[in-house]
Amino acid sequence: MRNLWPKWIPYPVSIVRATVIGGIFFLLIRSGLFSLSEESLYLYYSEGKIPDELIGAMFLACLIVLPTVAFIRHWVSGVLDESYYQKHHPFIPDWGSLWEGLVALWVANLGFKVIGLLFPTSNSAKFWIIFGVWFCSVAYFYHIGYLFGEWRADRKAIKAERKAARKKANEEARAAKERAKAEKRALKSRKQPAIAPSTEAVFEDMFKAIAEKEKRGRRR
Repeated sequence: MRNLWPKWIPYPVSIVRATVIGGIFFLLIRSGLFSLSEESLYLYYSEGKIPDELIGAMFLACLIVLPTVAFIRHWVSGVLDESYYQKHHPFIPDWGSLWEGLVALWVANLGFKVIGLLFPTSNSAKFWIIFGVWFCSVAYFYHIGYLFGEWRADRKAIKAERKAARKKANEEARAAKERAKAEKRALKSRKQPAIAPSTEAVFEDMFKAIAEKEKRGRRR
């Protein structure tokens, strides 16, 4: 994935997750917009005041996002892994699914923070533009999370490789040290050549030389 997909474009899985969250907010916010009264519309366009119906729809979406995403992740895990429901209840999400829902809620709120920074007044842009910016922000926040996870995985792999290399080097050093000790013990255990025979040979040569000298002296 990371070798084929550009780093500056959100991964497909990030886009899918942003689509799930965006679909929940879009449906509820649109329903809130359709229920706006004339007075709320007037206050929105004249004073930029966000209608109470829209605030309620957004709050309801925030409440629905967590369990919806958690159950979707729980059921998808059961479809992809046949043994998943052997360890988990079909209608009770596990901790991983609940964490996915919490992350979805957190990312959605970060997207609203971006909207607040880019569009200080609520009537400064159309709904589709605001929603599009929010959707892209959610996708990119998910993407940043994946990039951070990949960076951590790479760092962890590098540390594991270094640790394995150090372990191998230490093992080789210990093995070399043991071999050196074994060779030293082997050298000490070998019998050294006797000194007496060489000494006797030297004295014998000396006696022969003296005898030869005496014979030459007698001849003279």
